[in-house]
Amino acid sequence: MSLLGDLRTYLLADTDIASAVGIKIYAKMTPQGTAFPYVVMSYINSNPDGDVLTHDEEMDNDFVQLSVFSDRVLDCENIKDLIRKRINRKNNFLMGSYWIFSFTFRGFTDLDEKETDGTEIIITQYALEYDIRKRAYAETV
Repeated sequence: MSLLGDLRTYLLADTDIASAVGIKIYAKMTPQGTAFPYVVMSYINSNPDGDVLTHDEEMDNDFVQLSVFSDRVLDCENIKDLIRKRINRKNNFLMGSYWIFSFTFRGFTDLDEKETDGTEIIITQYALEYDIRKRAYAETV
C-alpha cells in the first residue's frame, strides 16, 4: 500500500477521528460534491536519508500535508486537534507497510475562505504539515 493509504487507515483506526469525518479522508482530491467535514492528504516530497559513503538509502524523509475542511470552524478545529493527538510525536511503530521512525509536526496554516465581501467565513481549512521518517517494513526484518 502507499504511504497515504497507510496513513488514512491509521487515522481512521482512531474512533474519534472516524466519528468526526466518517470515511472521508482522501488522497490529493475529494470526489465532487463531498459533504463537510473531510480531510485531504497530499504527498509533497521525499528525500532519501541514507549513508552518504555507502549510498545505502534505506530510509526516507517524506513531507506530507493534511488539510482539514469544514463549513463550521469548531468542527475543523476539533478534527485538527484529533489528528495532532493521533500522530504528533509518534515514534518507532508499524503503520501498514512502513516502519515509522518519527512524525515531526512542522506547523499548520489557517486558510479560511470568505464570502466575496469578506464578511463571513464559508469554508474553514487547516493545513497541517508533517515530516515522516520511514522505511518499508520488509527492509526492517
